[in-house]
Amino acid sequence: METEFFDIKTTISRFIDDKNIVNHTLIADIQNSCSYLDEFAIVTFNAPLANLIPFKPKHYFLIIGITGTCHVTAGYHTFEILPDTISLLAANQLCCFTDSSDDFRADVILFKKDFLTESYVKDPVIEELVYINPDYPPTYLLTEEQNRVKIRHKFEDIQDEFKQQGPFYLNIIRLKIIELLYDYNRACEYCLLLFKKQMNRQYQLTYSFKRLVDEKFLSIKTVAEYASLLNISPKYLSDTIKSETGTAALDIVHKRLLMEAQYLLKYSKKSIKEIAGILGFDSTSHFCRFFKRKVGTTPLKYKGNR
Repeated sequence: METEFFDIKTTISRFIDDKNIVNHTLIADIQNSCSYLDEFAIVTFNAPLANLIPFKPKHYFLIIGITGTCHVTAGYHTFEILPDTISLLAANQLCCFTDSSDDFRADVILFKKDFLTESYVKDPVIEELVYINPDYPPTYLLTEEQNRVKIRHKFEDIQDEFKQQGPFYLNIIRLKIIELLYDYNRACEYCLLLFKKQMNRQYQLTYSFKRLVDEKFLSIKTVAEYASLLNISPKYLSDTIKSETGTAALDIVHKRLLMEAQYLLKYSKKSIKEIAGILGFDSTSHFCRFFKRKVGTTPLKYKGNR
């Protein structure tokens, strides 16, 4: 399927609209097409982000929340970036950032895994560090021991290394990013130890359902079919999802379908008829009615508004 995967430079430029461009660091570097943006970038977002159409990045995000909030969907996880949190988003998955508050601020490192494997740390270690537990949103509160001030100092050390570009600076940057990934994994372990004590059957079922939707949304469209795969009744599944998320189970299916539709309309060369077929609609008109009901405009107009 011919679709566009965002590189680091494209990702950053799409996050920032014209009115906010002066409020973000490294914009001059981005505009000058610095070569390091092929492998990694370190950016502080100091203002609300432009709402993004769902996209697929080629790189990971390591995000340290400072102030304000931002709503994120990454794969089948939906969560908020909050102050004093550390979040890791995987490469090559559908992502969407929306509704950042006016005071939103976050330190962000964007990196390709290959950038880190050029260090002296072995590949299996890197694989383990960037592994994201599929059962939990990939955002965790920083522990008292870690706290945001200490984490920000590490972030600033990376900025200083890049500005000074002394001997071995790229290897030092790689090792400092790896250190931050250990901080992420430590926060993850600490939070999950507490969380597992409170985890119940309803929570497990909710995430099993979301994972199934992410895997099978192109072919399965009804709550009854998902309930059958999970060996429970449709009513029990619907009641559980509503109780756990505040959202109807069918809305979760439709949201995933809509995100893929938005992505394909904007970043593929497929026709609307082809996209309707890929998404499993029985006709183009059915897809058009679905899309207009959810977005308020037709797929054709949406595709044309770049």
